Amino acid sequence: SLAFASFDLWTFTHVLLDPVNVARRSAGVISGAPLAITFRPRSAVVGGLVKLLAPATFQFSHASGACTATLQRFPSNGGSSAYAFAAKEVACRIDPILPWVMLLDLAAGVTLQAGALHRLTTMISNSKARTPPQPWVLQSFSSGAASADSALDEASVLGYEVVEA
Repeated sequence: SLAFASFDLWTFTHVLLDPVNVARRSAGVISGAPLAITFRPRSAVVGGLVKLLAPATFQFSHASGACTATLQRFPSNGGSSAYAFAAKEVACRIDPILPWVMLLDLAAGVTLQAGALHRLTTMISNSKARTPPQPWVLQSFSSGAASADSALDEASVLGYEVVEA
């Protein structure tokens, strides 16, 4: 067969969800447990946005739309010390109407390096019901608008089973 023209796939690699708690959420309880997502961007993100979409039965913990998140970048040379982004470099927010969508705004000039391994840790409340693993989506954008025109990388990763407590 003949070769055909192709293109680079713009996607995150090494995407891994690491929940601390996989038990279902009790009715009326919105307190969360830590969730870490590790990823390697294909494209550098400079002063843009990272968006994490959980299944709609989950809720990111927040107070009036502000959430807590830590972001780290690991050295590519295998060194042991990670760079922890300062609170003034990243801002975490949740749309109260869509509590399963987390937005991480990068301050002007702050960069997620292409090819470097990063870890984002935040708080999540699992589904109220037992659920099989469902897809989560990680996206990055070159601006805070999160529009198709500013889209950079995207990856879907299968989440975890939510079980009885």
